[in-house]
Amino acid sequence: MIPNKKTPIFFLCVSSVFLLFPSTVRSQQNASSPPSDLTKCPVKLTLKAQGFTDAIATLSTKLALNILADDEPASEPVTLNIDGSVKDALDQVSEAFDYRWKQNPSGVIVMYKRFHNVAEHPQYILPELRRMAHDVAAIFKAIPNALPVDPNDDFTARTNTFFGLLTPPQVITLQAGKMLHGSDLNGEQAEALQNAILRNMFSGQITPWQELVVELDGLDRSFFQVKASPEVNFKPQRPTADAVAKSPTSLKLFFGLKASDGSVFSRFIASKYAVPSAAETKKP
Repeated sequence: MIPNKKTPIFFLCVSSVFLLFPSTVRSQQNASSPPSDLTKCPVKLTLKAQGFTDAIATLSTKLALNILADDEPASEPVTLNIDGSVKDALDQVSEAFDYRWKQNPSGVIVMYKRFHNVAEHPQYILPELRRMAHDVAAIFKAIPNALPVDPNDDFTARTNTFFGLLTPPQVITLQAGKMLHGSDLNGEQAEALQNAILRNMFSGQITPWQELVVELDGLDRSFFQVKASPEVNFKPQRPTADAVAKSPTSLKLFFGLKASDGSVFSRFIASKYAVPSAAETKKP
């Protein structure tokens, strides 16, 4: 499980694993048939309480088609009475399981998830997620001037550097409300502006990806921990402020892992309020 965190804009390119059904394996021993007009082929077929795998296998056999399907849906078995064309049959089965389909140039029917069902989600393949996180983190590191030298290295310092390089005539142009074009900048000014843009756009993005790399690489060493922390009221009027526990208690869920260097990484991911038991609230 990956914790809900302050996540960067995700470019998740997760490869799909396709299901190749038995009838398709046999038919692909021969050359694939060229695409045909699927609206002109009549079909009369009944699917009785069939799950996705069985339904696609039935279609593949009855329609004599090579069918590739992306993953499996979180759907219940369906019963369909199909009386129409091959296209109608594929449309009805796809709609029933929240899929879309197309026929590729070699005649193979490829079915893809549509994700209209809120319970569906793309496949998460851990090795690919790890590789993607490492690649993105490396890309950010390679962007010139994108990383802060220290936590207090505000991007506005680079913007101020650019403004400091403007010539008096350029300043007058800006003060008059006119535009200063990129072609009006000299080499030093253009480089300073580029550095300011890169620092502004990317400086806040690298940290979440670096943390994601640590979390994915250490997933096999991860753990969850719940800590209870009661809300408190302070009474400052006394010589020593007393903290008086209130109800309910906040249960805080933390995701953590032990990194390869021995350090422990921990992140708060959720909270829930629970009313303490009588034993917990009983005063001494």
